[in-house]
Amino acid sequence: MTSSRNPEIASKLKKQQLKEMGMGNRPYVSDAVELSDEETMIEAGALGMDNPEGLVTLLWYLNTRNFGLRGCHEHRQLKWGDVKLITTPEKHLVYNERLTKTRDGTNCKNTRAYAPKAWLNHDNPEKCYVSAYEKGTVINGGNFNFNFGNSTASSTCQDDNAGPKPKRRRVQVIESDSD
Repeated sequence: MTSSRNPEIASKLKKQQLKEMGMGNRPYVSDAVELSDEETMIEAGALGMDNPEGLVTLLWYLNTRNFGLRGCHEHRQLKWGDVKLITTPEKHLVYNERLTKTRDGTNCKNTRAYAPKAWLNHDNPEKCYVSAYEKGTVINGGNFNFNFGNSTASSTCQDDNAGPKPKRRRVQVIESDSD
C-alpha cells in the first residue's frame, strides 16, 4: 500500500519530513516579553490605567502573566468571582479556576496544586494587578465609572434617591488609520 492511497501514512510521512527540516509543531514560537518592552508599552500608553483601552490591555496581559490564562477563549470565559480580591492580611488577588472542557479534573497532571495569586506591588504601581483590578472601568456614555469591586453593598442596597439604573452597554474599542 503506497502513501498516496492511505492518507494516514501520507500525513505521518509529511509530519516526519517537516520535523526533519526543523518545522515541527511550533515553527513560530512566541518570545517572552522583556521588562524593557513592558516599560515601552507603559510609556506609550498601550498598557496602563490612564485610558480604557490601556486598562483592558493591562488586565488582559496581567491575567496571562500572573494566572496563566492562554488565548482569547479563556479570557472571554472569565466570570465575576473567578478572580477574588482578598484584603486580609495583605491585599492580593486569587484566581479560582473553574472546571472546563480541557481541564475537567480527571487528569491529575492537568490540575494546579494551589490557586494562583497576585500580590500588591508597592514598588511599581503602574504594573500592579491589584490596583488595576480595583480601578476597573465601565464605560457609561463616555464617563468613566471606576467601580469594579467585590463589595456587593452598592448593588444590593439601592439608595432611594439614586435614580434609574444606567442601560447596559457593550464596550467596543474602534481603531482607525485615518489619523
